Amino acid sequence: MQHPVVNRLYEVFEDYRLTDSFRICDLAELTDDEMERFRGPLNRLTVRDLNGFAFSALTTWGNVSHFKHFLPRLFELALESPESFDSIEVLFGKLPYAQWTRWPEVEQEVVNEFLIVFWESAITSPMTDGIGDVTDDVLCAIGNTGVDLFPFLESWAASSHPSAHEHFAAFADCNPNMLNDPGTLSNAFWQGCPEQERFVVNWMKSMPTRIV
Repeated sequence: MQHPVVNRLYEVFEDYRLTDSFRICDLAELTDDEMERFRGPLNRLTVRDLNGFAFSALTTWGNVSHFKHFLPRLFELALESPESFDSIEVLFGKLPYAQWTRWPEVEQEVVNEFLIVFWESAITSPMTDGIGDVTDDVLCAIGNTGVDLFPFLESWAASSHPSAHEHFAAFADCNPNMLNDPGTLSNAFWQGCPEQERFVVNWMKSMPTRIV
């Protein structure tokens, strides 16, 4: 069953459509089959269909309107399986690139609502062996949007869900240099939001008893 926040994303962004300018830079044209697939039902597109766009949107592929068109499906797929994308951090890093804090208020609100749901889903998901810890990627992805990470970290610390505690321990294991001086996080995509990285490190350092 589709999460209500996903339904809301589709409602808010439903007026954005693809145009003839939807292309991969000026030197790479989409084939007729590719265009037909992208113009098909949005909710039928898969991670395989959208992975390339998620990585190249706005830089070499499409404009802000195109990004908004695909945003509901991209976020829906990210919520279902964030590890399926090559770089979930790059996808969410497209938001500041698209100047999302200048979008209409209703669009900003639903994106913020989604980020909360996205995080809660990550910290309460069962631990999966062999692919790394999903919270490491998701927290970095949210950090790359530029939002204040304090409420996300506080909700994590306050959660009574068993998986949240397991993810907390896994996050510490994934970031062995976190408590060093000056302290760094292992995910290379924090380089896109160094202030957010410093905030996470300082928050963790200020609460040593929380690291289990």
